[in-house]
Amino acid sequence: MRCEHLENPLGVEAVAPRLSWKILCEDPGRRGIRQTAYQIQVGTSRAALEADQPDLWDSGKVQSDRSVLVPYAGKALRSAQRCFWRVRVWDEARQPSPWSGVAEWTMGLLQPSDWQARWIGRERPAKPRSLAGSSWIWTGEKGQSQAKRWFQASLELEEAPKRAELLLTADDRFEAYLDGREVARTKSTGTGEDWRTVVRVDLSGRIGRGRHTLRIKVQNDGGPAGLIGRLTADGKDLLVTDASWRWAENEEGLAEGKAAKVVGPYGSEPWGEVGPDPEPPAPAPMLRKEFEAKPGLRRALVFCSGIGYNVLTLNGRPADDRVLDPPFTRYDRRVLYTVRDVTALVRPGRNAIGIVLGNGFLNVPSRDAWNFERAPWREPPMARLQLLLEYADGTTQIVATDGSWRLGEGPWRWDAVRQGEIYDARMEIPGWDEPGFDDTGWRKAAEVPGPKGKTAALRSRPCRVTETLRPKSVREVKPGVFVFDLGQNIAGWVRFRVRGPEGAQVRLLLGEKLHPDGTVDRSNLSGLVFDPYFSEVRYTLRGGDAETFESAFAYYGFQYVQVEGWPGVPSLDDLEGRVVHTDFPRAGDVRSIPLFDRIQNATLWSYRSNFVGIPTDCPHREKNGWTGDAHLATEQALFNWDNAAGYLKWL
Repeated sequence: MRCEHLENPLGVEAVAPRLSWKILCEDPGRRGIRQTAYQIQVGTSRAALEADQPDLWDSGKVQSDRSVLVPYAGKALRSAQRCFWRVRVWDEARQPSPWSGVAEWTMGLLQPSDWQARWIGRERPAKPRSLAGSSWIWTGEKGQSQAKRWFQASLELEEAPKRAELLLTADDRFEAYLDGREVARTKSTGTGEDWRTVVRVDLSGRIGRGRHTLRIKVQNDGGPAGLIGRLTADGKDLLVTDASWRWAENEEGLAEGKAAKVVGPYGSEPWGEVGPDPEPPAPAPMLRKEFEAKPGLRRALVFCSGIGYNVLTLNGRPADDRVLDPPFTRYDRRVLYTVRDVTALVRPGRNAIGIVLGNGFLNVPSRDAWNFERAPWREPPMARLQLLLEYADGTTQIVATDGSWRLGEGPWRWDAVRQGEIYDARMEIPGWDEPGFDDTGWRKAAEVPGPKGKTAALRSRPCRVTETLRPKSVREVKPGVFVFDLGQNIAGWVRFRVRGPEGAQVRLLLGEKLHPDGTVDRSNLSGLVFDPYFSEVRYTLRGGDAETFESAFAYYGFQYVQVEGWPGVPSLDDLEGRVVHTDFPRAGDVRSIPLFDRIQNATLWSYRSNFVGIPTDCPHREKNGWTGDAHLATEQALFNWDNAAGYLKWL
């Protein structure tokens, strides 16, 4: 029995939820079974249905063979309402079946006014300056784009500024000189598109009272040619590239240089909105709140949107087993929340909620070929959470995020969904998400503007760890360098157990190929992410007893794990692969000769690895939801997996 394609879902926002069921027969020899009619009953409790008194809807006997996506047509439903339902059918002989077992669904928060929670997180940093207001300039020569040219501008200051900053880039590359001394040059990325990275230079203390001259040498290798820059001091523009600049073929010619020509304003094609390398993200924020619960709790529901990803605990225990939650959306259009039943975790008296936030796709920190670092939705991680406590006496209580929550930092020092994680176990904080913890050293969380997108409940199954793989082998390929082979290419991460001295650092590199010398080869994966980090974990030991780690805010596509810095020699028992994807069940299978079976197995693994919240083209290099890849995979996918809800979420 399904509601909106899911079993007993929490957070249904459809005002007329659609109900589906499958007819089962205990007699394996019976043939020709078909439904000729159905009856659905929906009530506010199991007892109401068992007493044959459905107080929300009774469809009566409906002459129809329909059993898929039958819309609810009863009383209007309210936010967070729990609904129980059952169904019976009449067969081809017009005989009724027994009533089915009782299934249920719970409504989401249907109106914006139902949210009492505020968005919270760190205080927002000042937005970095951009090149807006500057222009791309060049020489105006015909047929001379492939050339080396010099550009110059001067300024006069009556007093020395306290702070000065230069933003600069050029197609293809540049060197910048202030009063004859080099102050900046193009940052080489090895991509052939170095102009995409605007170089930011702090010139505070280098610019004083008097006259200054800025000279830029630009080398263009053919194709579009241009220079764009901005020099600011104490928040005001001193220089922007425009037609007042002079140019010459060599530095000596600048004394009588010619006027530069404006090619186009900042943001114009073919360059678009280039910008500086983004600032590295701060450590993962840890948010906590204590509250009192009364005796007689009947149900506790958490409505949580912690973006990019969140790890939610209550009284020191995980709220559930979902991971990488919520799945990626365009946060300027739609922001997902998930609903979790935490009744078993709340106890009478003092309780504590904890949330750790990762960057996910909300705050991609490094440049890549798809410009995620300049996404219109990009913001630091934030959370909005509302805990609803319903008591047996009919009263309710709400605990919601606001400025009274406390914020701290712990072991998650850095995370990026394509690059990986840096974790320092020495900075773990025992008991931080339990009642009674002394958080006087933590600061208040800031109430922040939320994302622009519309809030919506997750309509699909969550991501989970669905399988754990023991490595097939481990070998030392170089002194102190070990490579584990899982024997299967997966999407997910590893869990490892290690013991060693405090401060020892273990580095894991994950990939799907090997170099001839046996080390992990990621050359086919990392070229579209312009960052020295890619698919790796860096872990600092706290020392003492054995310690265990697995990722929380990044996932990888890999078969091989290269381990460096391990104290001693790792064994096959020290590391295991954790398979992660949207947790859809199997729908079917086909088996034949061994060759076809191998093709089918590869198909199953490929699909699981390419549906971590959304359908993707690959789980390592891109993790992008290209529509063509998803479309071509859909037909085989739905024969093999029950994932209609996943596609509804994605579309």
